[in-house]
Amino acid sequence: IRDTSVTGVQTCALPIYGFRFKWKAQITERVEKSKLKWKSIGGLPTKGSVVFESKSDQITSVNLAITYELPKMIARLMEENILGKLVTNELQSNINRFKNLVEKNYKEDFSN
Repeated sequence: IRDTSVTGVQTCALPIYGFRFKWKAQITERVEKSKLKWKSIGGLPTKGSVVFESKSDQITSVNLAITYELPKMIARLMEENILGKLVTNELQSNINRFKNLVEKNYKEDFSN
């Protein structure tokens, strides 16, 4: 995900098995350190939200919800259950990278 302007428009991409789906997303709701919602304004039709909920000083729950619509030509080539697993695996990998980044920065911030 990459900011393209100060208006909150993001350029997003999701690579899956040789396909690269791109879209632009507009942030529709932002609650600092708590919630972010978006919807696509071009490219792959998608919308979603991510909610962060503090469970303790060192534990935060992250709830990610995404809906998307693939181009019909590509959707016909893939079985729904296989496609769902591919997208889920890619999103889980992104969440894991985000978690590692946050934990690394947290440790660096508090080790000084």
